Amino acid sequence: MKNEVNTKTLVILAAGQGSRFGRAKQFVPFGPKQITLMEYNIIQAVKAGIREVVFITQVSQKATLQEHVLPRLPKGIKTHIVLQETSNLPANCGVAKDRVKPLGTAHAVWCAKDVIKEGFIVINADDYYGEQAFANIQSLARNDFGLVAFELGKTLSAHGGVNRGLCHHTNNRLENIKEVIEITEVDDNNCQGLCEGEQVSLSKTQLVSMNFWRLTPAIFNCIEAQLIKYFPSNATNTSEQIAQEVYLPETVFAYMATTNAGVTLLTSQDAWFGVTYAADSPSVEQALNNLSSNGAFDISD
Repeated sequence: MKNEVNTKTLVILAAGQGSRFGRAKQFVPFGPKQITLMEYNIIQAVKAGIREVVFITQVSQKATLQEHVLPRLPKGIKTHIVLQETSNLPANCGVAKDRVKPLGTAHAVWCAKDVIKEGFIVINADDYYGEQAFANIQSLARNDFGLVAFELGKTLSAHGGVNRGLCHHTNNRLENIKEVIEITEVDDNNCQGLCEGEQVSLSKTQLVSMNFWRLTPAIFNCIEAQLIKYFPSNATNTSEQIAQEVYLPETVFAYMATTNAGVTLLTSQDAWFGVTYAADSPSVEQALNNLSSNGAFDISD
């Protein structure tokens, strides 16, 4: 990319188990190139100026990354593989030795603190975000936090309810994200879901977070504080503590509250797609075929 950009590092959260999908969906090949969704994202990221990719995964998946994904990446990309392990915690933290469940997306990002030196984008490995999201995020200044949101109607599954973070905002400044679960389509314009145990009606044009963040290393101290809060070393291993996770959105809002910083809300008109359920696979294949036929994944070496 000829023009200087402010974000050159992409962080991919690739440690999931794919419980609803039936296997680790981040490693399933799709589309005409027969590569993973994270690789299609990397193509778009490279076109937007990304030059370094940090994969956050678990020990059992490291070999798959090294053997099947890294050799296929565009030339000239610097890569890191970071392991999200429950033993990797700040001082004064502790979890049950037999805990297997990951500690959350914020902890995953914190595990990569030693290889991230400047502003970075964070995405999920099993979602496809499109070209516009990566292009738009580069409009932010070097020290800005940002979130690219999508219209709810472009993020649904035809095969079951989905969980989405509903964005509340004023003048393109993010104010809050409310988790709405089991969202399903009602008609051409509306959906319904559950928020804090109550049924809510939603417009398909409302903006939702699909975990496409632009952050800076300033977030790491806040993540550390959240980890110490939720996983104190002197805590008893109650069922609640064993199930606890520290999520990236709540950590970003904690950072906003303690620093008076803001988060710019950007939007993309591209259609997000992903594989929440195995039955979503054919529609993902079709979408990738359509994009490919229009040259979306053409990239020069």
